[in-house]
Amino acid sequence: MRKGFEEINTAANKVSFDKLEQSINAIQNRFSTMGIVGMRVIENLTDKAMMLVSKIRSFVTDGIVSGGIRRATNLENAQFQLQGLLNDAEAVEAVMKNVNDAVDGTAYSLDAAATVASQLAASGMKAGDEMFSALRGVAGVAAMTNSSYEDIGRIYTQVAGQGKLMGDQLLQLSGRGMNAAATLAKYLNKSEAEVREMTSKGEIDFKTFASAMDNAFGEHAKKANDTVANALKIVENLEHRAGKDAEGKTGDGVGILLQISHKFFKKVCKKEGFDIGGEREYGVAQLFFPQQEIKRAQAKKMFEIIVEKEGLELLGWRTVPVFPEVLGHKAKECMPCIMQAFVKKPEDVEKGLAFDRMLYIARREFEQSNDNTYVVSMNSRTIVYKGMFLVGQLRTFFGDLQSQDYESAIAVVHSRFSTNTNPSWERAHPNRFIRTITVRSIRSAATPTRCLHVRKTWSLRI
Repeated sequence: MRKGFEEINTAANKVSFDKLEQSINAIQNRFSTMGIVGMRVIENLTDKAMMLVSKIRSFVTDGIVSGGIRRATNLENAQFQLQGLLNDAEAVEAVMKNVNDAVDGTAYSLDAAATVASQLAASGMKAGDEMFSALRGVAGVAAMTNSSYEDIGRIYTQVAGQGKLMGDQLLQLSGRGMNAAATLAKYLNKSEAEVREMTSKGEIDFKTFASAMDNAFGEHAKKANDTVANALKIVENLEHRAGKDAEGKTGDGVGILLQISHKFFKKVCKKEGFDIGGEREYGVAQLFFPQQEIKRAQAKKMFEIIVEKEGLELLGWRTVPVFPEVLGHKAKECMPCIMQAFVKKPEDVEKGLAFDRMLYIARREFEQSNDNTYVVSMNSRTIVYKGMFLVGQLRTFFGDLQSQDYESAIAVVHSRFSTNTNPSWERAHPNRFIRTITVRSIRSAATPTRCLHVRKTWSLRI
């Protein structure tokens, strides 16, 4: 693990500010003919700029390293504690599976959930449905009350340690805006007064408490339409930072990255005449095709051939509902035909990364075979909606983003201000995947054999 930290530190220190420094030096050289007074002014300005670059460099690298290492250390400590408590590698692995399943698709981290899991294990709880239900319930209550996972986790571990719910925990949850007595009353089919009396007598055990919370809020941390709506509101509030043409009717580009909403796509694909199966059993390719029908048909056929060649099955096509009338004429003139392709996961391939590798390879082969089609995203977990918009047009252009059925636990928005390149549909929102120094990436860096395995996996295909 320590070696992994050192690798992260080295990587962080390689964050490059060279171009910015070179630009500052170029300014200084350019004005070297201005005479002594002019040179003094420029020197003062460039010195201050260099100092600012240095501060930014320190801020970025320190933030990457300290935040990442802190999370990795927490995760390592939790696993170490579990090993000491359980003394069984398989039992530790089972607990960590509960941890991963409980926070997968939420905004909460593995290290926070692993810490709570180790404390629950210390109270005698074993891996399984009860552990998973408790950890998922923590995430749901945390999301419901806008609290941290650790904060709600402490209340849960108090109840687990006591073996029963007490008035103090009801009071703590009430202070965070949750009426746990009302939730328990509904779950137990009793009145709030009866629940409070039962609590005062210690008649509500941990399992009942955790089950009631999970039943009411377990899925709350997963996905919600509010996430999509709030993210669109954020980017709409960035109008002062966005680029637009002289007419003010065409933007430099806006986009949003979201989780694939199974609830939404299951419904709309059924209307198209095909079934996509279970959640994460398929991938979605978001594509910018040519408007010309013949070229579009050729590109679609090439995509189908490559998908089949890679051992995948195309489930069906869907034309994305859009409203071009909201666009400026410049964006409308070069607007592509936007379609989605749904690709089935092979039965012998695991969900998630293994399937996404196959989709990535198919995407790259298709991109190398076509020069008139752009793959916006192609993944089993996330999807990107983007275009040559003003900030307010992202929501109004895509019908999908206006649906209350579209739910996501995450959203990343991007508004482009074009400098040395012209705006285009393709250049909007350049992020197909957001890579940050997280617990997962540090764990990968801390395991050289795993990195070697990944490199071997890719080398077999690329």
